[in-house]
Amino acid sequence: LEDLVEGNGIMPIANDTSGCIFYWDSDLGEWMAPATKKDTFKIGVAYNVFIGKNPVNGVTYVSPTPNIVSLQGPLAAAADKAVEVGYNSGQYDTGFVGNGTLQETEGWNLIGNPFTTTYDFQGQGLPSGMSNSIAIWNANDGTGKYAYYSSGGGVNGGTQYIAPFQGFFVQTTNASSSDFVFRKSQRTVLASPNLFKNGNNKVRLTYENTVSRYSDELLVEIEPMSTDSFEMEFDSRKLRNGKGMPNFFSYVDKQQLAIQRAAEFEGVKSFQLGIVDTESNMMKVSPNLDELDEDWIAVLEDTKNGERQILENHKKYKYEFDARLDKDRFILHLITARSEFWRLDDPQSKIKVWVHEELIRVFLSESKMAKVTLINSAGKEVIIYQLKGERGVNDLIIPKVSTGIYYVQVQTAQETITEKVIINQQF
Repeated sequence: LEDLVEGNGIMPIANDTSGCIFYWDSDLGEWMAPATKKDTFKIGVAYNVFIGKNPVNGVTYVSPTPNIVSLQGPLAAAADKAVEVGYNSGQYDTGFVGNGTLQETEGWNLIGNPFTTTYDFQGQGLPSGMSNSIAIWNANDGTGKYAYYSSGGGVNGGTQYIAPFQGFFVQTTNASSSDFVFRKSQRTVLASPNLFKNGNNKVRLTYENTVSRYSDELLVEIEPMSTDSFEMEFDSRKLRNGKGMPNFFSYVDKQQLAIQRAAEFEGVKSFQLGIVDTESNMMKVSPNLDELDEDWIAVLEDTKNGERQILENHKKYKYEFDARLDKDRFILHLITARSEFWRLDDPQSKIKVWVHEELIRVFLSESKMAKVTLINSAGKEVIIYQLKGERGVNDLIIPKVSTGIYYVQVQTAQETITEKVIINQQF
């Protein structure tokens, strides 16, 4: 291990904050220091190493940064390499898992690509009870956050390709020890491999703290082979990002996920979202809908004020975020057809109203005449539209008005509804 040390760097060995190199003991469920710095690296085992100047005491650990660390030794034969996977029941907080339920904390292992070439995780054979998901710590992004990959999709830059000697977390539910086998056949020499994609409908959401500029990403995907419960084969549990970094996730059975795959459906399916951030801010949410069917709708519901926003691809949506109160504030709804939009509320209601840029949008479940009135917060009618309503979405141009709260009243022969809307820009 001491071969890592460069220049005037030091490598203190200790099972406390004064140490600088640790491995994850999967049986005990805690970080452990090696016996001495004379120990050799264990093949397929990853290490957590603090490198650079300690801002508290000014001491340089291992090497100054940025720098290149040179290691020498005989090249191992290109053969399959088995790494023992241990188990801990998850009775203690690991320190890096979000919510801390037993299902989330059990069975974590920190292993590493033992080859000098990139390793392809897609198609990896897994021991019984192991999740088909990897989490890689990226210390180059702010104070550090995790990249994830599972079954053809990744977030925060995670892909199926694991760099030479790269460490990564995997999780098992098997109380008996087993072997994770790095197969030489899974090696690849592709310099810039493409991310594996499939044809499932998926939504990527990015949360950004506009003060710190730190961000985190979430993937929600519809997978025909999955269910709406946590699935080891398809989902990725959320691990805690570094100090000061936000954490953005969805919930399944009170468990936090970075990648969630749900069963196929018709109509509407909803996903509870969660945000943990260290400070209140003017937050941004931006969707990537590149892999969502054009007939589908993604809606972000703000339960704090009851507003629902139909998401547009790559557009950024701003909200005032209270770090103390708004953890579970948002819900993502996926809708298989625009004709199903009304189901978000009362299935008996056949009319839906919302504002989109310079338009008032009125959804009618069937063709009918309608009177649409825009009313300001003082109760004064601003404009009246006579709508020869077609089934589906009807667009009405908003006149030049001040920003603020308005009400849209839609009256047909069968019913009258009034919806509060916010016009946040002048046209």
